[in-house]
Amino acid sequence: MPNGSSSGRNSSHTSAAEVEADDEDGWAASASGTARSAGLEVAGLDVIDAPRAASMLRATEPGDNRANIPAAALQDRGSINRRELERDLREALNAGQLHLHWQPIVNCLTGALHRFEALVRWDRPGVGKVSPATFVPIAEALGLFKQLDTWVLRTACAEALRWPLAYRAAVNISAHWFQGEDLSHMVEAVLRGSGLDPSRLEIEVTERVFIDNPGNAQRELAQLKALGVGLSLDDFGTGYSSLSYLRTIPFDKLKLDRLFIENLGTCRRTEVITRAVLQLGAGLGMAVCAEGVAHQAQLEILQAYNCDEAQGYVIGRPGPLTPERFALYTRLDRSSLFMGPELLEPDPRNPA
Repeated sequence: MPNGSSSGRNSSHTSAAEVEADDEDGWAASASGTARSAGLEVAGLDVIDAPRAASMLRATEPGDNRANIPAAALQDRGSINRRELERDLREALNAGQLHLHWQPIVNCLTGALHRFEALVRWDRPGVGKVSPATFVPIAEALGLFKQLDTWVLRTACAEALRWPLAYRAAVNISAHWFQGEDLSHMVEAVLRGSGLDPSRLEIEVTERVFIDNPGNAQRELAQLKALGVGLSLDDFGTGYSSLSYLRTIPFDKLKLDRLFIENLGTCRRTEVITRAVLQLGAGLGMAVCAEGVAHQAQLEILQAYNCDEAQGYVIGRPGPLTPERFALYTRLDRSSLFMGPELLEPDPRNPA
């Protein structure tokens, strides 16, 4: 996932869009309560949540005329706005109006680049940037998650093939796929069509995949693993939180949720849990990636705990992976952030 505060997380699903309301690269629902041309937005809330918006208006702006707007009127406007958003989202998927941003994931001790995570973005015509926290839930409610995830995976594979060095690409998959049996077939078809080596693809799923149909989830994940792709368990520690699947599912990585990273250095319980997860990962042979590492102090604590990987503000913000940006991440001297150049890993793809 991208990395910022956890406050905007939609806990019901995680798709290729990586739902974050306060995304690092400016794709956030406004926190200032500004209005948008497609509908009213209050304190960062889209009017899809009209009753809550009405409540906030009355509570926060008692002297404003908008405080007298009836909840029913806001609900009507919200319904209209949602229908327009649904229509435009369908059109965006069909017309290729979406695009990808990428965020780097690095070795926590040395800063050596390991891979990039793909994050979908939408510039809505006539409106501007729409937060994934807004459009991904709608895509899933409309049954468009397969179309969305397939587009993201196909685009991510195509872009990864154009990179000058063969780093891995991480792509998030909606938990809704695991209600059926066609995810592994889709991934196999995309890999075959793109020509990307399966070892360069990493699929990220959340713990929610085990709630509705754990047996089917286990079969689908095993089939993905058989294809040769990597598997990461995202947002670890905040979802289903049963350790039983770690015994049977061949995950390669655990991604420790930013909820734990935010409180490093200020909460002893959080630090105990973080160390325990790192020890768990090491004992199971799974690398652990810390999400949402926003400050140097957090990075230093994770380094002291021998965390494997880090992702977040202090590493790099999501953005289009232009040749210049790619070169920056692959050549950047991070010795001021990490343990020093003498510990840098040799990269066989880019020998000194």
